[in-house]
Amino acid sequence: CIGVDVSGVEPIPNGIGVEIYDNAEENTIAENLIAFNRGAGLKIRSGTGNVFQHNTVQQNAGLAAQIALGNVVVDNDFSDNGLNVVQVAGGTLNGRTETWTLQGELDTYLVSQYADITIAPDSTWVISSGVNVQFDYGLGAYIAGALLVSGTAEAPVRISGPQFFAYPLSGDWDGLYFAPGSVGALRYAEVSFAESGLHVEGAVNLHSSIIAS
Repeated sequence: CIGVDVSGVEPIPNGIGVEIYDNAEENTIAENLIAFNRGAGLKIRSGTGNVFQHNTVQQNAGLAAQIALGNVVVDNDFSDNGLNVVQVAGGTLNGRTETWTLQGELDTYLVSQYADITIAPDSTWVISSGVNVQFDYGLGAYIAGALLVSGTAEAPVRISGPQFFAYPLSGDWDGLYFAPGSVGALRYAEVSFAESGLHVEGAVNLHSSIIAS
């Protein structure tokens, strides 16, 4: 238990529940209750290969999680946090697969920290059904590797700007750029309010999707 006593009831708050510091790698945090902390439940400053899995993260006062690219954050149960989103620091994904999926009440990944997402040629970015991806103002994704979006008719993947749930405007974010040699498969995806929704110089398969502003 982190931020709470062994009964899981009495708060013993920290500032942040779990914080992985600069360039730490290959740590595993699994099967913990992380609750009642004053900030985020999880913060990965940098580093890659860290695994955060099968945890219950609830009733923390800040964000559910703040992460860097190249880490595994899946199969957790996030609920009742101050803001049930994952804030993702922009940067480059090198030599790994990055998976964004629903986790409890958490369905939104916000790309910020003043940097685009870059998917290197040896890397794959996977976005599962029902996930909302929001890019901060002026940001976007440069895909030189692969982007696989697996929405469904009942639970599409929505990729948009920072004001998607409030007052979105065309051009709020840059869009998705597929470089020469890249691969994309977008199934039941909704890409909206970008400067250029899709810029394609690679090979992209678009199925039952909407590109609009």
